[in-house]
Amino acid sequence: MTMENQDDSQKDSCDDREKIAILCNVDVTLLSQADTDLAEERQQLVESLHNKLQGAFALVTSRTSDSIDKVFSFKPPVSVEHHAAMRAAQNEKFQPMANPINTETIAKSARKELKDHAVLVDDKSDLDDTDEDLNVHIEAKEFSLALHFNAAATSAHKSLLKGVAYKLLGEYELTDTYRILQSDNTLELVPNGHSKAQAVQDFMKTPAFKGKVPVFIGRSGSDAAAMKTCMSKFNGFGIAVGDTIPDAPFVAARVQDAEDVWHLLKGLDNDLSILPSPVGKAGLIKKPGAP
Repeated sequence: MTMENQDDSQKDSCDDREKIAILCNVDVTLLSQADTDLAEERQQLVESLHNKLQGAFALVTSRTSDSIDKVFSFKPPVSVEHHAAMRAAQNEKFQPMANPINTETIAKSARKELKDHAVLVDDKSDLDDTDEDLNVHIEAKEFSLALHFNAAATSAHKSLLKGVAYKLLGEYELTDTYRILQSDNTLELVPNGHSKAQAVQDFMKTPAFKGKVPVFIGRSGSDAAAMKTCMSKFNGFGIAVGDTIPDAPFVAARVQDAEDVWHLLKGLDNDLSILPSPVGKAGLIKKPGAP
């Protein structure tokens, strides 16, 4: 390679950095819900990719600010609790996007209500999925309340939990300001108007993200909404993890699990051009294996 070609290559790499922003869901996408730490090699990878993208790398999660900072030591940009709060840039303070509520009091009511229905409430966050009986862990966050349940939950159990959640909304006069959000094994009371899709829009207003093309990596319905926002508002796209999110125009690629995501992030840290490009967006980045 001649010096001229090297300069062109370096210029292309720089151009890629100026174009791409990555937003990544955390639970089941990067970590299991029970994970509370991260290997040093992966800590360094996240920080390196954040720097490579000139700060345009963010985590988007339902976890609390305290719990996410215990896992990711270098404090990257992050949206927490379905965008009830966000840290817009590395090491900045979290800014509330919603008003906090007394979740501890609501959690006590939830515990009593569940026990009245003979539901086992477990103080451990790592629920036993081999247990044939329903187990529920109540997590009181700053802005939201989560009811985590194990694999024993039947459709009838989930209906019961949803009924308890709606009763709590009414009891604490939250019907107009909060909604119920259900995923595979969690049912949450979350503030209206706050979502991962909104997190994308707010990050894209910040200096590191503004004018770039967002790529959202995730695996749930709320992640799909964020991917759709990436495409409809910013010409971006999503990368789906697993098969929970069906094929859609905003899904440009699919990986199988968290290990695949880490492999992808490691590849991107070496070469951003391995990102897929959705139909109609050719020329920005190459498909894997393209010359």
